[in-house]
Amino acid sequence: MNLSPFKAFIAFGTASLVMITSACMNSAGDRRDNPEQGILTFETGPLINKGDIKVHYYMPAWKTTGMPLQFVMHGAGRNADDYLEGWKAKADEYGVIIVAPELTKESFSSTEYISGMFLTPEGEISDPEATTFSLIDKIFEFVREELQLDNRNYNIYGHSAGGQFTHRFMQFYDSPYVDKAVAANPGWYTFPDDEAEYPYGIKGIFTDSDSLRKSFYLDNLTVLLGTADTIRDKDLRQTPEADLQGLTRLARGEWFFDYNKARAEEKGFQFKWQNVYVPGSGHDHTLMSPAAADVLYGKNGNNEGM
Repeated sequence: MNLSPFKAFIAFGTASLVMITSACMNSAGDRRDNPEQGILTFETGPLINKGDIKVHYYMPAWKTTGMPLQFVMHGAGRNADDYLEGWKAKADEYGVIIVAPELTKESFSSTEYISGMFLTPEGEISDPEATTFSLIDKIFEFVREELQLDNRNYNIYGHSAGGQFTHRFMQFYDSPYVDKAVAANPGWYTFPDDEAEYPYGIKGIFTDSDSLRKSFYLDNLTVLLGTADTIRDKDLRQTPEADLQGLTRLARGEWFFDYNKARAEEKGFQFKWQNVYVPGSGHDHTLMSPAAADVLYGKNGNNEGM
């Protein structure tokens, strides 16, 4: 196998798209008098073949077409509506459009969601257009058209299972649109490690693993960790392989960041990630989401390229 299908491709797949709630802008198409919230319906297409996806969105009540667009990826509860609500105050504060796809348990198993369907059932690298990762760019193109936006790119945030999806999306999928990413409190990680078997590592998958790592380390990725996310609850994967990454989500996130930073320094690769802590937060998206918004759009963030 080689690296080219993933960190060297651009996905512009077509899909049948159907909208059930439309944007209501004024005739200028640039300003609105009230905030807008709704749901769009996106058809996944024949390669993914998972039927319709609900896409929740929120637009603040002022200039919209030039606002940054923020994807929000829910956790294992598949509660995209709750995640959208958790971002609304910061969306109003910073002027950000929120898009929260809902990948239901009925359509996407836990593995299909968090792993992005990166490998086929036979263990081969999937066609990029058949991965869950490819949905994000396709939904972006769809939302941009349906809501009459002129965004050239987007940011992505995921918490818990959504954080797992987000870090693997950045690692394995070469989107032409994504700018910044925040992976918050993932339960466990896929390390770009040739010594560990997938899904904990990438042993035997790529013939040029250094190219994968070099590209991954150039991503604008924030590993966002709650300092109180230290409970080994029933939802935390507790396999021997996962426990090698650490015994808690906090410990695993710290090891993931430190391992990759050291690997980048060892290889002489540029490393653009950052590790940010949310003091006092456990495994709680209502605390992590505002912190992520501050990282992306606050005094330490910027909207370059939006």
